[in-house]
Amino acid sequence: MVIKEKKTTLQKRLAVILGTMSMVLCFCLPSVAQQQARGTITGTVTSNQGKVIGFRVAAHNLDRRLWYIVFTNKGHYTVPQALPGRYEVMVDEPMFDSPTIPVQLGPGDTKTVDVALQQQDESVWKAANGDGNLDHRAAPNAANAAAAKLVYVNTMEEMYPPGPALGLLKEDCTGCHGNGFGARHYTKEQFLEGIERATETGPGYNENVIALGRTVINKSQKEMLADYLVKNFGPGVPVRALRVDPLVPDESVVSKQIYVTYDIPEDLPFIPGGDQLTADQVDGVYPQMSNRGGPHHLQEVFISPVDGNVWVTCFTSNSLLRLNPMAYDSAERWKNYPIKGALSVQAAGITIDNNNHYIGRN
Repeated sequence: MVIKEKKTTLQKRLAVILGTMSMVLCFCLPSVAQQQARGTITGTVTSNQGKVIGFRVAAHNLDRRLWYIVFTNKGHYTVPQALPGRYEVMVDEPMFDSPTIPVQLGPGDTKTVDVALQQQDESVWKAANGDGNLDHRAAPNAANAAAAKLVYVNTMEEMYPPGPALGLLKEDCTGCHGNGFGARHYTKEQFLEGIERATETGPGYNENVIALGRTVINKSQKEMLADYLVKNFGPGVPVRALRVDPLVPDESVVSKQIYVTYDIPEDLPFIPGGDQLTADQVDGVYPQMSNRGGPHHLQEVFISPVDGNVWVTCFTSNSLLRLNPMAYDSAERWKNYPIKGALSVQAAGITIDNNNHYIGRN
């Protein structure tokens, strides 16, 4: 299995990363789980090229539908206190292809799984200007930018040069769009259309979503913004990307960590249209549908200080999801609470009120 296929699987299946807290909660399962003697998966990670420093190793328990994620130290890794069952072990590391290795872990077993990686060709992951920066740029949005040159910059001041509209851009645009203008290459008319949608007519993909009505930008300011954007990010302008120093993990630290993640339930329903954010599931106007195999979009997470349950908002089912990390049986781990709402209402943030009630913010 190549790295791209593996990552897609991880993105679709991994639900909530709860870090060391999840590890503690998961290891404190009910008595039936405590009767199951845990085991250990250990091994080495090698590569045909490059150094193995703090690589991420993922062990997927297919029976319990959870993942243990640990990191290497001097090429070695250990998954301690692993629940028995059928596993798939892989390495999830950029620039490297990893095999997926099956292993059966019995109660009290120690299994050795060595993983040999292949570094990907430079045509897939290439260093830019010899400085170790990886070229992640997506395809530009405008066809006339297909051959645009890529230029790395060191600061946001280089990304956004001085200009009369810079203050407006920082105040009203970059908070959400960040450095995403670097590969736009729109014409002035296209930039004006985007500014109009953001401030007046609302996003074009959803007629029910209102625009930023509180953002007051007059016609001359819109013209000024468009002039600035087309000058710095228009057709023929090189793609700007912020240079990021390569991350070198401290193995003495990361190798002591273990993360536990949980598969999203396969029967978690969708709302009509897949990713369309409609609601009203409770009264049946827009009933939830069975999962058609697409990815879910989990939003914010809240960990209850009362019982340790984890609450997550989910866009595509318009639900509050409860994850009980202490549940040994994966069928009992999740509970879906649909949210009643109007057309195009969706769950986003989550908090708790003074009465210990969970509130999903739309």
